[in-house]
Amino acid sequence: MQTVFGIPLLPLLGGFLFLSRFNITFPKAIRYDGYKLLFYSASVGIGAELILKITKIFFILINTISPKISTAISAVFLRITESGLGLIHIDHQVFLNRVREAINNLNQIINTRDADDLYTFIILFLLPWILNRFFNLADSVEDTIINLGSELEKTLLDAQLSKQLICVTLKNRKVYIGYVLEPTLQTSRLNTTNSYLVILPAFSGYRGNENLKITITENYLPIINDLNYLKELNLSEEDFYITLSESEVISVNKFDERIYEAFNPSYREDISAPEDNYLSDSD
Repeated sequence: MQTVFGIPLLPLLGGFLFLSRFNITFPKAIRYDGYKLLFYSASVGIGAELILKITKIFFILINTISPKISTAISAVFLRITESGLGLIHIDHQVFLNRVREAINNLNQIINTRDADDLYTFIILFLLPWILNRFFNLADSVEDTIINLGSELEKTLLDAQLSKQLICVTLKNRKVYIGYVLEPTLQTSRLNTTNSYLVILPAFSGYRGNENLKITITENYLPIINDLNYLKELNLSEEDFYITLSESEVISVNKFDERIYEAFNPSYREDISAPEDNYLSDSD
């Protein structure tokens, strides 16, 4: 069996797949650097294989003492697995017999150590599908940001939880004011050095060259909130999502429309909905 730094490849790969697909570990795993991720993947893989060996010994002992008890325990486990995977009802005894037959056939083809590595990989590959039905990804993301997140992510999370608007200022002085869709900064699989934040804009505008005062020029809410109008245009709320590169962002802060209106009493009269621009362009 191939190894990586002396670690069997299949348990290592299984540990990585488990960490990157289980709702509780995924938000943390994407933040680990190479060696740290390798260490945790190896720990999960080796730990799972150790548990597998102990479980095998346990079932051998139970089956020796009382085959009925062994069958009953297996049936309970299968019911839990069936519930987690959302499978249709199956005949547990027939399924157990087929599993035993498959294991015996596999053991005749490969040696016991390689078989344990393969079983560990299969278990770690399937386990997130079961566990994710009982663990919420959003709760894990929130906990990860609180403990490991950047100050920007903590601001985004706070705004999302309190349903407050945020104001994002870009290097070109363009300003977007909107709602946080995802507090975790997104990264590309091909380029993890640059990250992005996604918002649903409510307003947009710019900062002045000299005093950097915010001037709001566009109001997206009349269109976004008008479902009939969106349907006429064959659009949805998702068509208004804006993806901003973190490298282009100068500042992010919460935006209170009441405070802004207090300093700019006539701002509502000065802004227009994008709908007005569309209509004027078509005339």
